[in-house]
Amino acid sequence: MRRALPFHPVLIASFPILSLYSANLGMFNSADLWQPLGVAVGMTIIAWALTAFLWRDIERGAMGASALVVCTILYGQVFHAPAGALTLVAWGTFAICAVALVSWKLKGTAILNVLGFFLIVSSVGSIIYRTVNAPTPDRARRLPIQGRSADVHSPDVYYIILDGYGREDSLKQFIQFSNDDFLAQLKKRGFFIADRSHSNYVQTEISIPSSLNLNFIPTILPSVPNWETHRTSLDHLMRDNEASRQFKARGYSTSIVTSGFPPFDRLPADEEFHEKPDKTLFESTLSQSSPLASKRSDDAMYAQRREELVNAFDALRAMGGRRSTPRFVFAHILAPHPPFVFDAAGRPIRPTYTFGIWDGSDFVGAGATREEYRKGYSGQVQTVNREILKAIDAILAKPGVRPIIILQGDHGSKRYLDQNVLAKTDVRECFSNLFALLAPPEVQKLAYPSITPVNELRIVLNGLFDAKLPLLSDQSWYSPYAKPFFFTDVTQEVVEYANGVPSEVSKPSPSN
Repeated sequence: MRRALPFHPVLIASFPILSLYSANLGMFNSADLWQPLGVAVGMTIIAWALTAFLWRDIERGAMGASALVVCTILYGQVFHAPAGALTLVAWGTFAICAVALVSWKLKGTAILNVLGFFLIVSSVGSIIYRTVNAPTPDRARRLPIQGRSADVHSPDVYYIILDGYGREDSLKQFIQFSNDDFLAQLKKRGFFIADRSHSNYVQTEISIPSSLNLNFIPTILPSVPNWETHRTSLDHLMRDNEASRQFKARGYSTSIVTSGFPPFDRLPADEEFHEKPDKTLFESTLSQSSPLASKRSDDAMYAQRREELVNAFDALRAMGGRRSTPRFVFAHILAPHPPFVFDAAGRPIRPTYTFGIWDGSDFVGAGATREEYRKGYSGQVQTVNREILKAIDAILAKPGVRPIIILQGDHGSKRYLDQNVLAKTDVRECFSNLFALLAPPEVQKLAYPSITPVNELRIVLNGLFDAKLPLLSDQSWYSPYAKPFFFTDVTQEVVEYANGVPSEVSKPSPSN
């Protein structure tokens, strides 16, 4: 009887990579897949060849290689931080014993081939199905382009997102940090500060697509069910956003500055200012759940995070000055959002917990504490303040038409956010965001204290071009990370806090 040709080691090794990509569809670029897949398949084939050589049998070698792959996958489920030498020795001993036992005692090539094939088909099928059937924006609801077009006197518009930057009163209560000096410096330069601003959404991948499309997510994605878990439709909103369309139709070019958050590295623009990192976030996520994770690899990723932030601020400083056409500049700075890699003086710091873009309850789940969040946030926000003031001054120092500059937190700090449970979340903190506007009088007079991101570019377009875009209600919705479209209206509590109304809801105290 002809024996089945074993190919299950390669399939089983590919599954975790495809599964991670499928679970985060829209977050990562498809190009991120190929190098990790190549490495995983290559290492598995080497392990297969070694075990086959030892046993002088290709089927036994395949069984041993699959056992090693499974041990590697289990490692990431058991150990959630870079392992020490003893942990690696213990895991290595266990893996060697498992490989020897499985390749010696077990047979089941046909069964494992079928299992491996099923795993790959399920992952690839999910990716294809979600991609093809992802709800697309309802472009019949695009905003009208009306009013004036740009001329030689039209200013550049800088839309700068400082990720996770909270409002002044919220930072005082929840982070125990006074931001008065920074806000005074902004006011000295002519900025309007909204003292009751709040975000419409609490997740970056929802908040920024909403604000760049000048509308609420259910309005522009009406066919997305509230139980949907994948975010591909939000990726569509970013790549074909209403803000770029409105400004381009009026004669503007577009530029982007990003700092390492994958969904924003793929935005179409006439100018791009972001450097390709040595290791993508996808590769970092995979390596952190493998025996390859180490303190040294964590150090490298923290160093890369610092470099990305420095490069983004450098790019902003270099962007000042008039081009042949006015520009709409979108900049996303992934700070003061964790990881916290700078202290208050701008010196590099190395957190004790494993690397990750953790926030809220995920930050605590990664082995950190709320007190570490408070200290890390208060230090990093001071570095952000200095760097953004340098960037603003460099932009304003250039001759020509004075630009419009928007500084916006896509949400507030998240010391007391639970990523998936509203009842455990203090919405007063995480929805209280920074909004600061430097603009000519015809725009600045349209700003108001309780503005939300969905209306920010509306007032700019109305003031500059008489676009006649009606303002939307300043509402706020919480949604769990696991179900991003399952929205719960939390506007009342968010607005009452902004207005100084004491909350009757019991919340954790800042000392917790």
